[in-house]
Amino acid sequence: MKKASKPGKPAKAPAKKAPTKKGKGRVNPILDLMQNMDEDLLGMLLQSMRKETGLASELFRPEDPVELFAEYLEACTQGNVDDDEKNELLADLVEVLDELKVDSNGGDPDARGKIQAIYDLLDNAIEGHSLQVPDLMITGKILSDSGWVVPDSLKQAMTEALQAPPPDMEGGSGRDLVSSLLELADQAGQNPFEVYEYLNSLLASFPPEASAMLLSELIAGKKPVIDQAVAGFLLHPDAALAQSVAEGLAVSASKTPVESSLIERLVRMRPWLPQTRQTQLDATIRAMRLNALPPVKTESPKVVKCGCASFFL
Repeated sequence: MKKASKPGKPAKAPAKKAPTKKGKGRVNPILDLMQNMDEDLLGMLLQSMRKETGLASELFRPEDPVELFAEYLEACTQGNVDDDEKNELLADLVEVLDELKVDSNGGDPDARGKIQAIYDLLDNAIEGHSLQVPDLMITGKILSDSGWVVPDSLKQAMTEALQAPPPDMEGGSGRDLVSSLLELADQAGQNPFEVYEYLNSLLASFPPEASAMLLSELIAGKKPVIDQAVAGFLLHPDAALAQSVAEGLAVSASKTPVESSLIERLVRMRPWLPQTRQTQLDATIRAMRLNALPPVKTESPKVVKCGCASFFL
């Protein structure tokens, strides 16, 4: 006789999933995706969205160059903007003006209209005497760094300001500027090319005579990196300025020993100069060789053989 089978245990009901919490603290997957997206890919996405939707909202539109330049002029006039904020404004301005110049060269009529509007704003500020000497200098540097032409009105204003400086700047302004530029050489990591680029754009608003005087003062500072940087002005389009630099380097060499690397650089520059400038440069090179430091010795590369291969160390 078979035993009766025991009744089986009732099957367990499937466990219910805990409901997903909604609301506060939930991660937005779209926002999370955009935050982790590559900058180039994000730019392409925004451009595609703008093209497909036809939106022209402030989300996609860069800051208007005319408004940004007006903000810069207002900051110059008020003089109550802290250094960090002003440096950020200058960097944004150079970037925006550079893009505007590219658009103008491409034939964009709107870009050309904005360029003229910016020049008009600058002329109004100059006529109203609302820009001080440092403002004129920085404005000329901004335009030069952006590839714009520095207008004659700005150069004329700089000339007049240097001829009749304000009483509180009498005598000390030139020395302060030279000291600041000498400090810049240290900040540039002793890179003469960076110093030259800065000087070249800074002097864009200076008259040639004032530029020559400033460069002579810098040479008198007896910093080798400054001499290397100033040597670049031997190729300057203004012949009088180039001659002044050549004479300044020769005078400095009669008082302070000269690095041989600078003399070698001038020799390499010589073929690029017109005949009249070559004659001037020859006299400078002769004067510098009379007080030249010995060439800096560099170790020759050592050859290390390892099996069938050789390596230079």
